[in-house]
Amino acid sequence: GLAGALLVMIVLFSLLSDHFLSYQTFSMLANQIPDLMVLSVGMTLTVEPGIYISPDNLEVAKKWRGIGVRIEDDVVVTRQGCEILSGGVPKTVAEIE
Repeated sequence: GLAGALLVMIVLFSLLSDHFLSYQTFSMLANQIPDLMVLSVGMTLTVEPGIYISPDNLEVAKKWRGIGVRIEDDVVVTRQGCEILSGGVPKTVAEIE
């Protein structure tokens, strides 16, 4: 289902760019994370998609150069898949502005 697919995306993306919410847990596991880690019920991590445009990037309009946007979700692994803990946080342009 959707929750399972979302969990798979979270796992794959997280292995590349995200981190556990507990710094102590992250530090403890930092040197032990295998190429493919199995998530367990109760593990909590972030999903942080973002875009950062270099001020020197001449391929984008000048008004967009030098900006960065990251929208973070906090996610906990559940028996059924996952629960997005930060679901109520404003994320759309209309909600933020």
